[in-house]
Amino acid sequence: MAITSYGGNFKEALQKSYQNMKNLHFDGMYYRKDIGFDL
Repeated sequence: MAITSYGGNFKEALQKSYQNMKNLHFDGMYYRKDIGFDL
């Protein structure tokens, strides 16, 4: 699964993506918290 968001800048879009992930819940859910910070 991929979560993608738009924002006024990269940081805003990344923040929206992580915020949107909080709406997803399922057994065994795992996501990396380091993706997007090295760009």
